[in-house]
Amino acid sequence: MNRIFSLIFILVVMLFAQSPQTHFDHKPFDQILQKYVTDGRLNYHTLQKNRSRLEAYLENMEKVKRADLKQWSREEKMTFWINAYNAITIEGILRNYPIHYGNVMNRLRFPKNSIRQIGGFRKTVFVKPLGKPLTLNDIEHKILRKKFKDPRVHFVLVCASPGCPKLQNRAFFAENLEQWLEQAAMNFVGNTQNVQLNKKENVLYLSSIFEWYKDDFTFSGANKTGITVPNNGTRQQAPALTDFPDSVSFHLVYAYFDSMTMAADTVSVSFSRRIRKISKESLKSV
Repeated sequence: MNRIFSLIFILVVMLFAQSPQTHFDHKPFDQILQKYVTDGRLNYHTLQKNRSRLEAYLENMEKVKRADLKQWSREEKMTFWINAYNAITIEGILRNYPIHYGNVMNRLRFPKNSIRQIGGFRKTVFVKPLGKPLTLNDIEHKILRKKFKDPRVHFVLVCASPGCPKLQNRAFFAENLEQWLEQAAMNFVGNTQNVQLNKKENVLYLSSIFEWYKDDFTFSGANKTGITVPNNGTRQQAPALTDFPDSVSFHLVYAYFDSMTMAADTVSVSFSRRIRKISKESLKSV
């Protein structure tokens, strides 16, 4: 009888050991962000001295099996890759912190503490999620953009610069992913730093994000002016455009922001806005 129970026990243990992982614990990353992020700025100096929790979180991402991930829900997969992108961005900066001047061209074009001073940052493999050598570009373009086709990810992927979406002090979780994506889109479009209208010149200033990924977005004019996310038809209202008159064309101007690393211990967080006019490109209100 004891032998039978022993066999049953072994079978049960083997069953659980082989069962796929259906959830990933993002709480450690959530705790890190709550502790070290204030108003979109991360205290790299302090976090660098306490990196063990972040390193453990990223190591767990490397241990996830591809076969297990395939069985997760769409929300769980998307949450995994969004958090992976942001956590790896932070890890990459920590490995190069404090940031120093890079090559001559970057020295002339960007501030000293710009993430652009780190050569090939988005093409470097810092971590291997699922055991695969993936760069930030791989995660963004080959996974998030290609497989999920939800342009709202552009409002939650952090590039650690003033012109990019603000780093939140919370990680993403599958159960409220839709709500957070929607809120992030509203916050970004509603910020006049990202969408601004000069009524006198009929010029619409847009964040350069809308140029880099213009195939992911559509635009429309009039009092209903907004930025439409093709994936689900959601229209994000930009307050700066609510009073734009009907039947008036306006030129598109993309605003470029210096890529200063958003660190809490940065002495100055001022940055210059550089713009490039697209003279042939205009939008007509409808």
